[in-house]
Amino acid sequence: MDTTNLFTGSLVRLKSGGPVMTVINVNTSTVECRWFDGATPHKAVFPKSALEQVNSF
Repeated sequence: MDTTNLFTGSLVRLKSGGPVMTVINVNTSTVECRWFDGATPHKAVFPKSALEQVNSF
């Protein structure tokens, strides 16, 4: 899916796989995401080109 329409609250995943993440901030070329591994929260910034938008559950 296209990542040009990402906004806070969008659900994304790395194109290479991994957990579904929630977008918390969008910049010109990067996206800040949060996700949980069990009860442990994580946060990271990824290039838009590395992400794909996923449908909501």
